[in-house]
Amino acid sequence: MLDWLNQNKQWVLSGVGIAIVTAVIALLRWLLRRRPPTEVLASIELQQRRQASNPQFHWRDGSSDYATRTCNFENLGGIVSSLTVHTGAPLDISIIPADRLQANHLGSVRFAARAGRIAYPFEFEIRYTTTLEERRTERFRVEACSREPARIQ
Repeated sequence: MLDWLNQNKQWVLSGVGIAIVTAVIALLRWLLRRRPPTEVLASIELQQRRQASNPQFHWRDGSSDYATRTCNFENLGGIVSSLTVHTGAPLDISIIPADRLQANHLGSVRFAARAGRIAYPFEFEIRYTTTLEERRTERFRVEACSREPARIQ
C-alpha cells in the first residue's frame, strides 16, 4: 500500500485525487446511512396515538367542608370510558361521569370522610380505558383543603 502511494503521490495529492477520495467517502456515508424501518415509524405513530388518547385532567374549582370535598375538572385530552376512583385513605370516593368522559367536558370527584374530618394529605387514583382499549391509571395527591389535586409522576 505504501509503495503504491509513493508511486502515485503526485496525482493522489492533487485536486483530482482529493476530489475522488471525498466522493468515495461521501458515497460510503450515503450507502451506510440508516433509514428508519417501517416498524420504527409504526411505533412512533402508535406512541403519538396513545398520547392523544389519554385524558388531561385540568383541575378547576370545587367545594369542601370538614367532612366532604368535591374537586371539579375538565378533560382537555382524549375520550375515556369506564372511569373508577380509588384511595387508601379512609374516604368514600366517587367520580362523575363514570361511564364515558368526552374531550373538553367537565367532571368531578367527590370525597367523603367515613368518620369525622377529611385527613390531609391523601392520594387517590383515577383508572380509565382509552379509545385504544388500554387500561390506564393516573395518581393524584391532595395536600390541603384549599389545594387542588396534583398529579403524581
